[in-house]
Amino acid sequence: ALERWESTFRVIRNALSRRARLAQVPGLATGNSVPDDVDVIFMVRPGPMHEREVYAIDQFVQRGGRLVVCLDDPDYNLAYPRADVAPEEFEGSPLAALLRSWGIRVAAKHVWDDTWRTDRVTLTSVGGQLRQGVLSDPLVITVPPEGLATELPPTRGLPGVAFSWAHPLFPEESTPTPAGVTRTDLAWSSESAYVTDVSPRLTMDPRELRVLRAALRNGTGRRHTLAAVFNGLFPSPWAGKEAPAP
Repeated sequence: ALERWESTFRVIRNALSRRARLAQVPGLATGNSVPDDVDVIFMVRPGPMHEREVYAIDQFVQRGGRLVVCLDDPDYNLAYPRADVAPEEFEGSPLAALLRSWGIRVAAKHVWDDTWRTDRVTLTSVGGQLRQGVLSDPLVITVPPEGLATELPPTRGLPGVAFSWAHPLFPEESTPTPAGVTRTDLAWSSESAYVTDVSPRLTMDPRELRVLRAALRNGTGRRHTLAAVFNGLFPSPWAGKEAPAP
């Protein structure tokens, strides 16, 4: 079960801080470059970014830097299961354009997986009092070992990984990687998963869940990629061009 108030980003930061020095990378929009002593950049749910920031990220990758991007649209409040922040238009952003040039595109829908659904802790308000319960949620997916790649270190040997309200990656046949770049899927849903529109309110009503299940099953279930690794010589949209103005 997911902890009620646990931030995934906080878990990642705590784990990394035991192995490496962490630092923010400020000023990229004003013309700064990523410092030379930075090995890996983590971008967790990035908001709107200036083109100069995206350019600095691209240049970091061009010189061999590693980039981890965790993309999601809504930021859900678990106490009151709704989105605190309206989904942002990511498709037209400079970061989305850069990722597309590398063969990376994330769908603006959620993966619904009844087969690998997760029991998560929920809070409901009853008569002004918060009550805790457990919901078996198809939008929170615990991927077992058979849904994880075994050939790469990030997922090798893991007993499972939980994804909350995950957006699927477009398959390679519809968003091919450019020459010199290879893609390896890291985690995926079961073979009977669906995609559904992002909802500003997460339902906790079993009856509403039954209605959603029935509607989705009219479509065709299939496997959806939840995470992937891209490796190689990435093309730069700014090759031979001037850097965007700060």
